[in-house]
Amino acid sequence: MQEWFGAAAVCINDQGDLLMIRNESDEWAVPSGEIEKGETPEMCCVREVMEETGYQVAIEKPLFVKDQDVNGMNVTTYYYEVNVVGGMLSLDDSEEDVKEIEWKTIDEVEGISHAYPEDAAYLTNYLYEKTP
Repeated sequence: MQEWFGAAAVCINDQGDLLMIRNESDEWAVPSGEIEKGETPEMCCVREVMEETGYQVAIEKPLFVKDQDVNGMNVTTYYYEVNVVGGMLSLDDSEEDVKEIEWKTIDEVEGISHAYPEDAAYLTNYLYEKTP
């Protein structure tokens, strides 16, 4: 069975909003992507956030690892809690699969179409725990 390894960033601002990106299918997800050769999951997470949103982030802690079978491929994604430490929100034209970047409220996260529906409940619960 083929394998794919990636990392994802769960980033919440001071207002309790979640950083999310919209893809070409009008579905939303947290910034994420494939781990490149020579990269750790943590390095991938930081790089993907920068590429997809323009923000520099620092990893606060690991959250969970998601293992699943997607069309006959074993997909492993490492999720991390991150905080913005620099950079500026920007949509890079080279990131063709990112159509929009937005900070989403709990209510918005509950009402959107998720690129990874299995993450929706986790993200919503996480937001409720972290909301100021």
